[in-house]
Amino acid sequence: MSGAEKVTDLTTAAEQLLRQNARNLECMSYQAFAEKLGVTTSPIIAQVTALLEQSITRDNARNQPVFAALVVQKKGDIPRPGFFQALYELGVCDKLLMGEDAIKWHQNELLKIKQWIEMNEK
Repeated sequence: MSGAEKVTDLTTAAEQLLRQNARNLECMSYQAFAEKLGVTTSPIIAQVTALLEQSITRDNARNQPVFAALVVQKKGDIPRPGFFQALYELGVCDKLLMGEDAIKWHQNELLKIKQWIEMNEK
């Protein structure tokens, strides 16, 4: 398998995993996300970040909720600050969300995911 095929397979697997977790509105840690995808070689964080950014870009282009919001840090139950930086840099949010704004955005996005699944996956 070429490097490009492996990346495509991993991207597809990431999208499928996020959709699977969305059906139960189940969040998972960054570590669990990496492990379920079989991402075990360094740089793990960079690979996970790239997959989540691709997901954000794809969902935004499709006018869908940001399914990558299902991947959260172990403590705090919301994505890491870099996730919110990516939302801003990718044009999903018009400002950098922090603190209470980030928490509210995340809660709202989980609600949007739930509603999207109810409308589209029955």
